[in-house]
Amino acid sequence: YFTDALDNVYLTTATKAAKRMAKKYRAHLSVFSANWNSNTQVTQIQDAVSSGKYQALVVEADDGQAVCTPLTDAAQKGLIVSIYNAPICGHGRTLYTPGTVGYFGGNDYQYGKLMGQEMIKALKGKGTVAYVSGPTTNSIVQTTTQGLVDELKTAPGIHLVAQLNGEWTAAKGLTETQDLVQAHPTIDGIVYGVDQMAIPSVTYLKQDGKIHHIKVVSEGATTNAATDIEKGDMYASIVQLPAQEAAYAVEAAIQTYEKKPVAVPGWNKSTHIYNVLVDPSLHWSDVLDRQD
Repeated sequence: YFTDALDNVYLTTATKAAKRMAKKYRAHLSVFSANWNSNTQVTQIQDAVSSGKYQALVVEADDGQAVCTPLTDAAQKGLIVSIYNAPICGHGRTLYTPGTVGYFGGNDYQYGKLMGQEMIKALKGKGTVAYVSGPTTNSIVQTTTQGLVDELKTAPGIHLVAQLNGEWTAAKGLTETQDLVQAHPTIDGIVYGVDQMAIPSVTYLKQDGKIHHIKVVSEGATTNAATDIEKGDMYASIVQLPAQEAAYAVEAAIQTYEKKPVAVPGWNKSTHIYNVLVDPSLHWSDVLDRQD
């Protein structure tokens, strides 16, 4: 089980769920963290394959292109490859990579567009916007950013004036927010790549008296974000389901190993995709925008 890192709630939630699923099937799960280094992850995958100890690789790619060759080579050698959260081999929009079990996660380009749509609604199509993203070298961030930028361009009155790297951490996200409001004191809206960055920044903006004229849109739909939305301190947060995507990726790999058809909630057998955004458990009025 290969994860980008283990330094935020999203990743630890996913990993815990993956472990629970493996335990359910009495499967052994080894966890490898790349610590946000794509070269490290490539080496980890190559070492796992050459060890001969594993029948399946469940992978969240730090760089989808960097891991493409080692993963497709592994699949050709007969290993089961299951991809979650981050598509590989340039399939950022189509999601599924032939030869793998499937893709389990959201469509990051669509996530970006949804955040853009919410910000356009929040500002009624007019205003200045900043985007505080995760690590800019990460393929998830790059695809999400493109979706956001493309969507904001559909509103001529919206101007993206700053793109900042918050590294998906509370501390860096807060620092970038503080610098942002100093450089752009009249900013109208801020989009955050994850709730972990948005929540402490919203608290700061409230203390600084700026939250009332700044609309905040984020991604994650965490409990804290829902609370801020209900209080009117945040406009919207797009749902993520880290536990489901990781657990289902593990379950599908095990089912494939057992020569059984993939059977997880929301699975589309014709596209080989479990898409978070069409998960049957979701109720959009609850998780997308509590102000509409």
